[in-house]
Amino acid sequence: RDPELRESLAEAGRAHVGYTTVQGDEGTTLAPDLVRTALVVAVQDSPPELFDHLAALLRESDDSLLRSQILEALGHAEDPLLLARARNLLLDESVRSSETSPLLVALTHPSRLEGTWTWFEGNAPALVQRFPAAYRFYLPAYFKGFCAPGDSDRLRAVLGRFGDDVPGLETVLRQTEETVAICAAYRERHSADARRFFDELGKAKD
Repeated sequence: RDPELRESLAEAGRAHVGYTTVQGDEGTTLAPDLVRTALVVAVQDSPPELFDHLAALLRESDDSLLRSQILEALGHAEDPLLLARARNLLLDESVRSSETSPLLVALTHPSRLEGTWTWFEGNAPALVQRFPAAYRFYLPAYFKGFCAPGDSDRLRAVLGRFGDDVPGLETVLRQTEETVAICAAYRERHSADARRFFDELGKAKD
């Protein structure tokens, strides 16, 4: 990570959402294609008060683009307490039902997947109910990043109970179970070779 670049992006992201007072009109000149990245970095590198500020904007703003940018940024938080709050937003009335899907995508990134799954185990019925009906069947696929022995069984134990009530979910669950099982088997088969390769590569550089 480049500290100077991240600070520049974080400052621009904070200014874009009016969290800081900047000279001139810098808060409105951030290039559109950099807004998402700048807000993600800002959430990761700023005090928790920025999270509060963005959560308040969700309750106030009807700007669909801004809302999607804010939700993606909140879903990329790195602080465990802020991540817990971001997960709870999936059930919060400030987040529209149609916005739960992109937020869940951010929260099921491999670095956040395990914590989000733990949250999901305790909140599955509520999230299934709140998720847009048109996409509800696809819920298992959000967790296809799992890649360890037994992960398929974990998916089945929680999501399998919704198969009768959500048309199409059972099919997607089976596909996801297969994807996870293949990944786990491949990882188990090749992990030792991969570790040995990188160990030798490190020794060669030394």
